[in-house]
Amino acid sequence: MTQTRADTVASLTVEAGNFAPASKSRADSLKVRTLADFYRTSHYDAVGLSSRELSFGVGMWKEAAEHGMPVLAANLFKDKRGKKPVFKPFVIKDDHGSRFGVIGFVSESAWRAHADTTDRIFFRSPFTQAKLIRKVAKKCDHLTVLGEFTSLEADSLIRLFPDINVVVASGVRADQVSRVGNSLIVGSSTRGNYATYVDWKYTPADTALTYENKQQVLDESVPLDTTVVRMLGQMNDKIKAPAGH
Repeated sequence: MTQTRADTVASLTVEAGNFAPASKSRADSLKVRTLADFYRTSHYDAVGLSSRELSFGVGMWKEAAEHGMPVLAANLFKDKRGKKPVFKPFVIKDDHGSRFGVIGFVSESAWRAHADTTDRIFFRSPFTQAKLIRKVAKKCDHLTVLGEFTSLEADSLIRLFPDINVVVASGVRADQVSRVGNSLIVGSSTRGNYATYVDWKYTPADTALTYENKQQVLDESVPLDTTVVRMLGQMNDKIKAPAGH
């Protein structure tokens, strides 16, 4: 989970992906739907799809997007020509006089993990999306790209498209922040009983970004005094309930 939170400066809240459980049991399917509702009600600006999400199939996320979850996936299409996207490809947020652009991409490794579906969906590599990246970059002051990228893939993406200011990569460890020229690669991961997020503070005068890595423990030993912990507690109560209740 990668979050940005600030009341007096421009900020952005995004999830890069790989937040879904590894299996598809009844309990885990309920977790996925609970998390999807959490991102919607917590007013995230964008949520990306990685291997774990796509192992549940695209249909689940189409339904979640229809109910308000801000799913971004710019390179999944309904037709071979790439004219009709399955999901919203990008979002631009105006905040404190700054314009944030966010593009979500499904990486090649994530697409290989997608479950079979009755829908015909066409995938195009993020590295073929130059036109879209330039289009969004022209409309905003700061461009973020989400995806399940490795450090090498994120590095290559920035070198090919220098308009990208930040890549938030769920394929990179959350404690690994690296720089490529003037751009940053930020790792994002949510696993087990913890979630790592990053506070972003954006200063438009010099386009500086300040990052602070934090970790939120998500287990029963932690008092129910945060939104995430309360959400997980309610989710666990539902999982323990008999089927059909």
